[in-house]
Amino acid sequence: MLAVERPDSLVDEPATEARDVPAADVRRLLQDGRMEEARLALVTATRDSVYRFLRHMLKDDSAVEDIFQDSYLRAFRALDLFRGDSSLTTWMLSIARNTALNRIRRQRTEKTWQSSVEEPPEIADPAAASNMRALDIRTRSDRRLLAAMDRLSPAQREAVLLFYVEDHPVEEVARITRRTANTIKSDLRRARLMMRQVLEETVDGGIS
Repeated sequence: MLAVERPDSLVDEPATEARDVPAADVRRLLQDGRMEEARLALVTATRDSVYRFLRHMLKDDSAVEDIFQDSYLRAFRALDLFRGDSSLTTWMLSIARNTALNRIRRQRTEKTWQSSVEEPPEIADPAAASNMRALDIRTRSDRRLLAAMDRLSPAQREAVLLFYVEDHPVEEVARITRRTANTIKSDLRRARLMMRQVLEETVDGGIS
């Protein structure tokens, strides 16, 4: 079984250009029976985005590592079912998200887990995306920005990470999270308003 190493160097770095592999190439590898090569292509194309996504959605580093590995085990088992209808990254992020949510539900039932992620509720256009770009969401070292991110709901934070950090279009975010595009647009709009408010508060009152 192919081991998946976590990308330590990317935990606090901004998103980089996707090293994506065309879905058709992976399908071709699968059709040729080259499963190990297909798995390696999947990991190469998606590892950075998946780890970064889990790292910012969960507060427990050990949980991130476990879910990261579990997600790829699930993906490896299901890889021969991959039809190429979406990009590898979209497909893999959806698996990682579902793996995290399943783990959290189980831990909550056992009352041994405290999590910052919960099933995002359905709420009902991100206008002027440049407004959010101006906040420079990718500046991880900005403590005011981190404080603002902590104030978002799980659904809003998830939408912000996928749209602004990972650069997925609204339609892809909707597919990954299994919500409607209008819901994602609403979450992004509310997130911008909340973050702007929190940032203004921290500027006026200071942050230690």
